[in-house]
Amino acid sequence: MDNLQKFYIDGAWVSPDSTNTMPVINPATEQIVATVALGNAADVDRAVAAANQAFKTFSMTSKQERLALLERIKTVTEARFEDLAQAMREEMGAPITFAREAQADAAIGHLQGFADALEQLEEEIDLGNGELLVREPIGVCGLITPWNWPINQIALKVLPALAAGCTCVLKPSEHTPLSAIIYAEILHDAGCPPGVFNLVNGEGPEVGTAMSKHPDIQMMSFTGSTRAGTAVTHDSAESVKRVTLELGGKSANLVFADSDLEERVQNAVAECMANTGQSCDAPTRLLVERSCYDEVVEIAKASGMEYARIVDETRNFSLPNDFLRWKPSTHQFGKAYYEAKNLENDQKELALFNNLTTDFLRSDTLALYTVWGHSWEMGDSDAKWNDLETCFKQIANSKAVCALTMIEVVDYLQAYKLLQVSETKHSVFNPSTITVFVSVDGKTYKIRPKSSLKLPK
Repeated sequence: MDNLQKFYIDGAWVSPDSTNTMPVINPATEQIVATVALGNAADVDRAVAAANQAFKTFSMTSKQERLALLERIKTVTEARFEDLAQAMREEMGAPITFAREAQADAAIGHLQGFADALEQLEEEIDLGNGELLVREPIGVCGLITPWNWPINQIALKVLPALAAGCTCVLKPSEHTPLSAIIYAEILHDAGCPPGVFNLVNGEGPEVGTAMSKHPDIQMMSFTGSTRAGTAVTHDSAESVKRVTLELGGKSANLVFADSDLEERVQNAVAECMANTGQSCDAPTRLLVERSCYDEVVEIAKASGMEYARIVDETRNFSLPNDFLRWKPSTHQFGKAYYEAKNLENDQKELALFNNLTTDFLRSDTLALYTVWGHSWEMGDSDAKWNDLETCFKQIANSKAVCALTMIEVVDYLQAYKLLQVSETKHSVFNPSTITVFVSVDGKTYKIRPKSSLKLPK
């Protein structure tokens, strides 16, 4: 790619003001596939100035002119389809079939949808009472997109902005900038007027903040984390710009006993795991009617699920007996954080959480401390985040504690169950691919993968 070290501003690829760069890493191979420039506030100023100037003329274009632009974009996108797919294969580590059929295909599917919507749009409506409703473009739009669905989200933001007669500045995720660069090339080749679309790569605290605070951006559209969305909203408030947010979620599937359990559960598992589960609307929860719960668990197991957390807290540190009915030790600070501005209950729940943390650190046996919760439950109080961070630092500073993901715990416990003890009980063989530790007479031994350990007689 020729434009990795440049930004697309005012219809041309230009050198950035900033000298910062960032490697793009393929998460599937952990190899560096490219190095891109990272922008700063000065780069944002240039892009916004170009968009602001272009808005004066582009906002006056007719619906037919904008439809013609969308049609040209479609033609060029189809020609660059494979380039988009390969870019996302590299920057996301996505399998090429998924990159083509789900990721790249969104650039065309959404385009046709917005073209159809624009075709049907009535820009002026006579309300019949002497008043006329006129729909007009809002102005310069700042667009921030995530890494998990790069082109999908770019298309969902850029295309409606162009269809409405707006101009825009795009900041894609710094982790997936390659497909965004190709998309800028597509718009250029499609004859998008200079300044109508602008691309500035960069990190959120630098470029994203500069966009949110910029007085000449009239609207911010952000897709990403709740915490970053809060920052965008706060920064945008200074200039009273419009803000739309698409944040994280825990989408639920409701499963009732009278449904086709086999079909519903299998589809739920497949949808949850698509895109390695990295979708904001992935159905990551199954809310199951109690009467069919056991049957649903068995179907989920047959569909490939190996572990799942349920919400009943145990207030202990026992290892799970059933990975598909995994009960956590505790919810983050209990239920008090549901209650707005209830300092007394917050303090009680925090004390309980701290006591449980202390008990865990004092445990002299194998123990598993599982904490669950959602960011939205924490509210906008920094104090609550700080309380949580304090507890985690206490755990992290303990040399006796090892941090593991749930799947790592599952894999380890399964490897432990596979240990083969000789008939004489003088040796143990580890057939798994994971190092396992055993304790004999108070002494700990390490058994490497595919290796045997002779035990003391």
